[in-house]
Amino acid sequence: MTVADPVKRPTALSATASVLIAAVAVWLLAPNETAELALLGQLVTLGVLVGGLVLFHRDRRLLGVAVSVVGVGAWVVALAFAATTTADLGQMLVTLPGMAGLLALALGLAPLRGSGSRGLLKLGTAGVTLSVLAAGLFMSVSLRTLLICGAATIVAWDLGEHAVNVGEQLGRHVETRRLEAAHGAGSVLVGGVAVGAGTVISGVGSSGLPLPALALLLASVLLLAGALHG
Repeated sequence: MTVADPVKRPTALSATASVLIAAVAVWLLAPNETAELALLGQLVTLGVLVGGLVLFHRDRRLLGVAVSVVGVGAWVVALAFAATTTADLGQMLVTLPGMAGLLALALGLAPLRGSGSRGLLKLGTAGVTLSVLAAGLFMSVSLRTLLICGAATIVAWDLGEHAVNVGEQLGRHVETRRLEAAHGAGSVLVGGVAVGAGTVISGVGSSGLPLPALALLLASVLLLAGALHG
């Protein structure tokens, strides 16, 4: 009897949640309405890109490639719009790495071939993390927002890793939504506890971000990463 090989691609639920949570973090960091508009355009283009990849995997390869190329092209236009309409260097450092990170996350979790790319996943997470750190350095958001975005970035990374791991081990033909939902709920809970602890310890209410607060943020992010992958 011939046993069909499972389709070893990242699972859809965790992969989608990973990209959306990272997008929320980038959205919260957006310094102005122009950046928000560019991000909205990017999310639409990422949807087009993923739709093209889905068509490709359903044996509609020419159409899938064509749609994916349109999606990438539109994404470049959206990024260029954000870059050319932002004159302030600090705002560019807050906006652009996170936007680029979203594309890397999407490509890592919705691969054209293979079972997903942990390298692109880490690259995407690094991009969003750079935006979080830039927002902290330039004090463009409150400490509470910074903590939320830092935790959301790590949770997005964890969910992306989970999508790749489950896809590799079980494939897409196995029902995994309950497993993914339980893991996702745990990750969000840990992230929420980390944000709450950081908020309480730092004494919420201050709009500034002194160096000790920033150090606290980094320590919280590292502790959260350790808790999720320990």
